[in-house]
Amino acid sequence: MEKPSIANIRETMSALNSFEHKIAGTPNERLASEYVVERLRSLGFEKIEATTFRVHGWNPKSCKIRVLKPVDRTIKAFPFPYSQSFKTKGTLTQVNQVDEFGKSNDGGSIGLSSWGSRLYLSPTRTYYQAVKRELDAVLIASPDEGDLHKVVVIESGRQLKFPVISISKEDGDFLSSLLEKGEVELEIDLNIETSSDAESMNIDAVLEGQENPELEVCIGTHADSWFSGAADNCAPVAIILELARLLKGYVENGGVLKRSVRFLFFGAENGGAEGFYNWCNGSKAYLNKNKKAPDKMVAYLSLDSVGFPKPAQKWMGATADLLQFAKGIESTNSSTLRFEYYDPPGYGSDHWFFEISGVPTIYGITFPSHLYQTQKDDLDHIDYRVVQDYAVFMNDALFKIANEDLLPIDLFTPLERFEVILSKYSKKKECPIDMTSQLLRIRDIRAKKSAFKKTLRTIAKSGDKKLLRKTNKFLTTTSHLFNKTIGWLWRITEPDDIDYLSRIEMIDDYIALNASIMSLKSTPVGMLALEHVERLESQSDNAYNWISIHKPLAKLEKERSRIYKLIEGELEYVSKILATMESGIRELQYEDR
Repeated sequence: MEKPSIANIRETMSALNSFEHKIAGTPNERLASEYVVERLRSLGFEKIEATTFRVHGWNPKSCKIRVLKPVDRTIKAFPFPYSQSFKTKGTLTQVNQVDEFGKSNDGGSIGLSSWGSRLYLSPTRTYYQAVKRELDAVLIASPDEGDLHKVVVIESGRQLKFPVISISKEDGDFLSSLLEKGEVELEIDLNIETSSDAESMNIDAVLEGQENPELEVCIGTHADSWFSGAADNCAPVAIILELARLLKGYVENGGVLKRSVRFLFFGAENGGAEGFYNWCNGSKAYLNKNKKAPDKMVAYLSLDSVGFPKPAQKWMGATADLLQFAKGIESTNSSTLRFEYYDPPGYGSDHWFFEISGVPTIYGITFPSHLYQTQKDDLDHIDYRVVQDYAVFMNDALFKIANEDLLPIDLFTPLERFEVILSKYSKKKECPIDMTSQLLRIRDIRAKKSAFKKTLRTIAKSGDKKLLRKTNKFLTTTSHLFNKTIGWLWRITEPDDIDYLSRIEMIDDYIALNASIMSLKSTPVGMLALEHVERLESQSDNAYNWISIHKPLAKLEKERSRIYKLIEGELEYVSKILATMESGIRELQYEDR
């Protein structure tokens, strides 16, 4: 099959880049989506579905900051997401020089802050400091030099109480130097269009397979962006359109596609909703509408933020069942690809809801970059060699998963991960549940690895379509079970890690909670029977030195019970996975005799 054309990709990127501020629910986001639909039609796709869904619309029209005193100067600026229209004159004050727990105000009404040490969380901290001080607006300087305006979502998609505005590091330093010398007066004029009833769009196009059309390989990305978004996310959209062109041409020229390939383009990845998941709204809406879609997916390939120049790294995340396959893709191409691999992929893009629905996933991203979510994520700052590398990788991965007789799913790598996690927690002295049986079963299955790999090689060579279909069904069913255990790990470190068997981690919480309960119960008051407690608490003239701990204790005990059930449920699910593996391996080895 023909290789991806970087010239075609660049042309598409240029067209998409012309739609600035493709923010969820805005006219420019809709124009970008309609461009994608037209491109798919021009490639000859007939089965194209464009579906709209509701989002919170936020469309910045203009943002003007003018220094009135002690000099007259205009400062370029851009509002943080979900700031509202606003116009004021006020004096400047430093936010980051004030005790974060205080409400003192030095008379200033507009705050000024450096970005802070934490890329995503520091602006949020600054915002809440400013809320406590009852300021009218806050200016946050970019963390990097280069006349950059940088934004993050602060309030989970909710409208901010007052505007938070991005200025460059250089302008932040300039304002700080003025403030050191005396009073600084500013004028802010911010014009924002908002709507609680805006629309975003998902686009879905499919090439049906000739042998097993009911099985699908999906590849997707999002079309929205802050600023013009050359890397995030014009390049991924352009890559997937190019792969759609190549596969369509391959089929039209007589090529055989065993499994169906679905191309997905999502809206509203960067925002558009309130709540915990204020991001990834398009992919969430897609799966809410197509609840059974993951059941027929053998893999989901995802791209986001591709093409940032060095020092950004080329990352390729994969669920453990596809990790070895992903690493093998690189070895078949030029050694210059040199991706860094990790597993499982994180939660930061549209693959997340597919991944936790069980679908084996590969996720490509170039990260981190100081240009991310800035106005200089543009065509002048793209490394097109990096874009080409991702296009080549995804082209090969997509074609192989769609066309190999035997799916390249590895069940033993996630099984090994399960053993490591269970072993770690089973060794804890206060662990509330015995995991011996699960660990013994895992070790027994792992002992069959070499023989089962041989069985798979024999089946792959056999050409027996019925047996191949049965084997692929076993591989996909089991991998889906493994991946549904992926979840958040966040109680100790920052909320940026995910892993398998996330609820097993709650054993640490159970142990700590249980120790607290037992400690409280050992107090003199805690040892009293509940009927005595109720009688004594009802007496208004109770003369005892009394502490009220029994109601909080009851809540803690209820929470301990809830956590225990979650851990117990996770282990029951592990037993289900192991039973599926045991029976599947046994049946396939019998078929191979």
